[in-house]
Amino acid sequence: MAMKINESIVSEHVEIKVFLGVVGAIFKQLYNGSPVPKEHLEQIHIFITNYIDSFHHVKEENILFAYLEKYKMYGKDDLVGELKADHTMGRMLITSLTDAIDIYTPDDKELGKEIATTLQLFSSTLTHHICREESELIPYLEESLSDNQKITIEQEYADLQEDFELSKRELSKLEQLVIYYDIDVEACKKC
Repeated sequence: MAMKINESIVSEHVEIKVFLGVVGAIFKQLYNGSPVPKEHLEQIHIFITNYIDSFHHVKEENILFAYLEKYKMYGKDDLVGELKADHTMGRMLITSLTDAIDIYTPDDKELGKEIATTLQLFSSTLTHHICREESELIPYLEESLSDNQKITIEQEYADLQEDFELSKRELSKLEQLVIYYDIDVEACKKC
């Protein structure tokens, strides 16, 4: 039986979709002028920075995308280039979010709306990105890569996972926010 490529990437996408459910709840509160504890915004920022960008996106860029570029396997158009551009956009939004969270106070409704808007842009970019990976990139890889190539990529993912214990801590913190904001995890996974 052929190995399924990117099982770890897809499982991380599930965690990120749950995170986006939390982001949606925080967005609604901030946009409606309700305060959000600053520590929740800081946790959101840390999750984006450490789990999504420094772990998940680095895994895609340094292993998967690098592998595809090495073997000139681009699929249709320049999907890899477009997915990398999404990562760059996300990093720009993270920078904007960092500056805003640093000066945020729960009584600053105007800044709360600005943070909400940035979170919404980040969420939209990431949702579209995940959709393209799951509907275009992963099926292309399943069809195009040999079993040996899939095993090589999955082993590199596993090696990185062993070295990155931070991801487990970030997921634990995410669970706390899921409970606080009463997020329907199963509904998020369907997104």
